[in-house]
Amino acid sequence: MKKFIVTFSIFLFLLLSINTINAFAASKTLTQGLYTLKDSGLSAGVDYNVENNSSGRAILLIVDSTQLIQELIRFEPN
Repeated sequence: MKKFIVTFSIFLFLLLSINTINAFAASKTLTQGLYTLKDSGLSAGVDYNVENNSSGRAILLIVDSTQLIQELIRFEPN
């Protein structure tokens, strides 16, 4: 019985540790200017985390294809 528990524990440990997937996102720094989705290299329909790395205030303005403002975000200095 003891041998079964040890074998089962090792099997369970290996099963759970092999299927672990680590995902890391590459950071992308955009400077001042206007960017289209294609120019920035970002994908549509994906959630992104955005932060202000500069010492000044920043504004992120998201406009759709019909030039309507979808979102406006103000960032305080870092």
